[in-house]
Amino acid sequence: MRVLSRFGHIVRAPGRITMQREDPGLKWRDFQPESSAYGRVRVGGDPWHGTESGFVASWIAGSEYVKISTGLVVFFPKGHLLYQGPIPNQQLLDDPRIATDQLDVMAGMEYFVPTRSRDIGRQTYAMAALNVIARAPHGDSIVEVSKGQAIAWFHLVAPPSSQTIDRLPSDGDRS
Repeated sequence: MRVLSRFGHIVRAPGRITMQREDPGLKWRDFQPESSAYGRVRVGGDPWHGTESGFVASWIAGSEYVKISTGLVVFFPKGHLLYQGPIPNQQLLDDPRIATDQLDVMAGMEYFVPTRSRDIGRQTYAMAALNVIARAPHGDSIVEVSKGQAIAWFHLVAPPSSQTIDRLPSDGDRS
């Protein structure tokens, strides 16, 4: 992980990842020594404890999406949101090993859930596991990500505020 000024934090791949599309999709899980597949996704790379596939990347419920486990857990203040997604401007990161041009990374927001929170000091914090979601590549291409490559970013989003729209005063009804 690396801080990008006030723009957020870069997330790097914790291990080697390979992913490709299975077409047609598989109804049953296929475990091989070098890869695992289910649905429309085949993943491989470095082993990772606690994933369904046994690798850093795993499938999501038989879909065309891949969940890349990072092992990172982030605590953020109650009331805030946590954005996770693709790196928006690769020039912010002076790193030739950036992987987002190879990965179709999805964006999402984490929010406060009481069952996934902790009181630290006198403040309540939401807790989110940083799992990067990416779409399986199309066709026969295989996406390979090396350990340490930048794969996504996250940043804190200020609490939502309510806004109202009031009608402007007019000299007469011109609607």
